[in-house]
Amino acid sequence: PLVTRDNLGAAMQAAVRYHREGGLREAEALYRQVLALAPEHVPALSGLGMIEHAGGRHEGARELVLRAMALGAAEAGYFMNLGAICVAAGRDAEAETAFREAIARDPRYGDPY
Repeated sequence: PLVTRDNLGAAMQAAVRYHREGGLREAEALYRQVLALAPEHVPALSGLGMIEHAGGRHEGARELVLRAMALGAAEAGYFMNLGAICVAAGRDAEAETAFREAIARDPRYGDPY
């Protein structure tokens, strides 16, 4: 489906649903369409970043998540995602910093599972 400014919210809901259900190609296509209309859409940047990470494209994923964070995404989960991406990219020091920041923002992230 074509994403327009009128259905951007519904497109994001569909993208997140696809993403959660494992429809990564469908989610990626929707995230990219949203970003074509709204390049600073934080949830779309983050979602696309996580899809890039899942596909092994860690540097691209890192850049997308960092962009989302630069636009104001400051919740602990963003730092956890960045940490995971950095581990996969071999950026261990950056990963540690991200994980520590996540725990500082939300101590529950430090609890063992």
